[in-house]
Amino acid sequence: MAAVLTLLGTGSAANAEIIPKPYSTLNGQEVISLYSDKTWPWNEGHAYFGPAGQFQATTGPQDSATGRWYATSNGKLCFAGEWTSGSTSKPSKRCWQHVRDGDGQLWQAPVGGTGQRSNWTRFDSTEMLIDGNPRKHLYMTASGQRERIVATRLAADDLARLYADRTWLWDEGYAYFAPGGGLTAAMGRESYGEGRWFTNAKGHLCIASTWHSPQYAPRSSTRCWLHARDAEGNIHQTDAEDMTAWYRFDPKAKLRHGNPNAQQFAAIKTRLSQ
Repeated sequence: MAAVLTLLGTGSAANAEIIPKPYSTLNGQEVISLYSDKTWPWNEGHAYFGPAGQFQATTGPQDSATGRWYATSNGKLCFAGEWTSGSTSKPSKRCWQHVRDGDGQLWQAPVGGTGQRSNWTRFDSTEMLIDGNPRKHLYMTASGQRERIVATRLAADDLARLYADRTWLWDEGYAYFAPGGGLTAAMGRESYGEGRWFTNAKGHLCIASTWHSPQYAPRSSTRCWLHARDAEGNIHQTDAEDMTAWYRFDPKAKLRHGNPNAQQFAAIKTRLSQ
């Protein structure tokens, strides 16, 4: 089951500028295209704009909002919902104006209670927005729909001892972590990988390998998983690239001593190398 962790020991506001003139206001469809199914990271939270108009946001570990978002014909992005902090909640609505200057640069500014706009900043959707809803787990935790677990990153030496001379069983494959740092792995019967494995002080187990398959040219990549231990001694694991969800990692169930798939790996490599 996925979990959300707070690791122990572990976007900034833009400066206001003056818009070059002339500029034109974006229409509603342009604003919708910018934000639909996107996540907007904030200093201490984020907002997600669902494709059907649903709005979810966080502004802290226990602060969340749920509501609707929409775009107006004169270039405003608005979101209205119930903002909850601890045991209190209140309705709120905020809007942001969007314009385009003569060079095609987009600009954005919050709309105040009187409708006046200030604090204009350059807006680059490729830098300021993230595809999809990768921070949903933060919203689920802040809104009380998922338990928060406090955990500490595993030390590099502890992580190395956990995996050395073990085989990690995957749903459709496996990876063997040789004591000297060598790695052999396979996915199904049509692909295999070889390379190195290592750990670091961030609690990462990393695999740097080259994968081979009849379906594609050799591919080299490095992938890491973050590991942390909670107060009860349970180990939790997540993809270190996005950390969208944590999973309970049971070494007894997921790791096997030695390299029981050695012959199978050798057969797959021989067959695919011919």
